[in-house]
Amino acid sequence: APDHCDDHGLATDNRKAMVWLAAILVVGLLLRLCLWKYRWINPDEGAHLMDGRLILDGLVPIVDYNSRQVLYAYMLAGLIKIVGPQYTLVRLGVLLLSGVTTCLVYAIGARLFSRRVGLLSAGIYITIPLAVIWSPIVHMEPFASLAASLAIYTLSRYLEPKGSERLLALVGLLLGIGF
Repeated sequence: APDHCDDHGLATDNRKAMVWLAAILVVGLLLRLCLWKYRWINPDEGAHLMDGRLILDGLVPIVDYNSRQVLYAYMLAGLIKIVGPQYTLVRLGVLLLSGVTTCLVYAIGARLFSRRVGLLSAGIYITIPLAVIWSPIVHMEPFASLAASLAIYTLSRYLEPKGSERLLALVGLLLGIGF
């Protein structure tokens, strides 16, 4: 009977943590959505969006035009292909990446420390003022943060007793993508 009670307590704690994480995500995403359509297009954002459009038009970065971040331009091209060419929808897609990264930040904190630390980390990550202000603009930070968070989470899995070298190779790949 005690094991059953412990399992029930863990399930209850996990449910509470997921409710708190959902609340954190909603607050963070609402903050970002308040700015979503009202931020001006800055020159870098325009250039980044054009890089993605040129790829979709069949041009090759570096060969046909001077793209600064080739892999990033291909990621943006994929996002533009998914959501369409309207820049506000591309902004929304990039903005939603912060929610995915926040979940990864929670998972890292919970895995390495505790659910409470994971929730605190997620709350801090999604509400940092400078990140909130810049979140509606298409730029590399959301993609790099996602790749770095995936790399850290994967590294934490590798460091477990049965972690495989494949995970370590994936860490290297993810850090390369983030860079």
